[in-house]
Amino acid sequence: MMAAAQGIGDVTSQAKGSGARFNYGKPDYSLIPLTTMADEARVWAYGKEKYAAWNWTKGMAWSIPFACLMRHMAAWQAGEECDAESGLPHLAHAMCNLRMLTLYATNYQEGDDRPAKELQP
Repeated sequence: MMAAAQGIGDVTSQAKGSGARFNYGKPDYSLIPLTTMADEARVWAYGKEKYAAWNWTKGMAWSIPFACLMRHMAAWQAGEECDAESGLPHLAHAMCNLRMLTLYATNYQEGDDRPAKELQP
């Protein structure tokens, strides 16, 4: 049997369990732990109520979600598990902000306000 990332099954077979799938070069989403996605989804739902669904997809300066990401990480590093306002885990808030930045990197490059290379370490 071939690995799922490459291909599986036999299209010429009629035997049960031999169904074919060709997943060459496709991401294997089954490797993402679903338990972490539940808290992240709760943060997205919180944001939907606070701002509006998909409001963030309009884009914003990258420094905004980056600053939020870093505040949540700093609070978590200091030992605070959950955000005082939402009651949701800081790490889940950080994941949402990181996902925003990941999308912006390809879909909203005009928001790139990172410091000039001369100012970076």
